Amino acid sequence: MLQRGEPLYQKGQLIPDKTDVLITHGPPKGIGDQASQGFRCFNAGCIDLLHRIDKLSLRAHGFGHID
Repeated sequence: MLQRGEPLYQKGQLIPDKTDVLITHGPPKGIGDQASQGFRCFNAGCIDLLHRIDKLSLRAHGFGHID
């Protein structure tokens, strides 16, 4: 539950390169992250997480919800 930006980016860099299975609290940007506020829909996932998992060879990534 870090603020987006540098703190979250740095935490993502701690995920080992040889990770097979990753479990995170929230989703990466654009993957299972659609949210709405009134009539407005948007993707609420984390772009830094998306960039990090794109560099990994994951077998599975499980994540929780968007508020």
